[in-house]
Formats: sequence, structure tokens, C-alpha cells
Amino acid sequence: MEAKHEQDDEHPYDRDNYEFLHEITKEERSDLSKAVRDLVTRGRILLAVERYKKGEASSAGLRSLPGFL
Repeated sequence: MEAKHEQDDEHPYDRDNYEFLHEITKEERSDLSKAVRDLVTRGRILLAVERYKKGEASSAGLRSLPGFL
């Protein structure tokens, strides 16, 4: 049985995010910390690409990101 956190009522999106991450860990047979690291890395890459498209970042800056060639 899962413990109910007080924040669940204050921030329902936190619960949605937790459930999303939990589903990813089940699908990929991984653990929560790895799923979070992977999503943060993907988010950083997406943010860098968006900044590059807007002319706010250079291609050299993109290449310096982990996982980005």
C-alpha cells in the first residue's frame, strides 16, 4: 500500500508526475532514479535545441550537452 503524501492534495500534478515516472520504470524495468535522470537529460537536450532554434545558443553549446552529438 502506498503512503499518501500531504503534498498530493496541494499539488496534484506532483502525483501525476510520480505516476508517470512509476509507469516508465515498470515499462523499462528500471528504477525511479534512472528514469528521473533520463528525463532530465532529455529535457536539457530539448531546451538546448529550442534555444538553438531561437538563436539563443550555438551549435558548440549543443554538442557540450551529455548525450547530444
